[in-house]
Amino acid sequence: MSDSAPLATRPALPAAALDGIAGYIPAGVVANAALPAAWGVDDAWVHRRTGIRERRRAAPGVSTGELALEAGRRALAVAGGIPVDTVLVATSTPDRPMPAMAPQPATRLGLGGNVATNTIPLQWATALRSDRLHPGDLVGMFGLASGASAGIVVCRW
Repeated sequence: MSDSAPLATRPALPAAALDGIAGYIPAGVVANAALPAAWGVDDAWVHRRTGIRERRRAAPGVSTGELALEAGRRALAVAGGIPVDTVLVATSTPDRPMPAMAPQPATRLGLGGNVATNTIPLQWATALRSDRLHPGDLVGMFGLASGASAGIVVCRW
């Protein structure tokens, strides 16, 4: 069936349930006041346009994978240590272009199964179309942003 078909005529997708959700934000704070005057911006300008008063920065040497690892530990604790069938990592700032990001935190967390890296919507579609995601699977989705924050959702598909 075409993706352009009305929603009412599309086949229903299996439901997903959240079993654990957590995140990790590095301790390093960068306030708007610390932005260089050479950029021609100040705190009021940034806040007025973005709503942001501060952002977080990982310490030197802390990788995106390290952020994912800590977020993963926290989410698995929230989920009660239940086994995860699939690990999806979504980031625009991977540690390296190849190999993919997902295997590193998945392996360090002791998780096996399917692992993949991409944006979350694209990764869901890829996992479904390649028959790697099945009803009842528990999925850990890592979301990472510019090496400054990381979050994970553990959900049952």
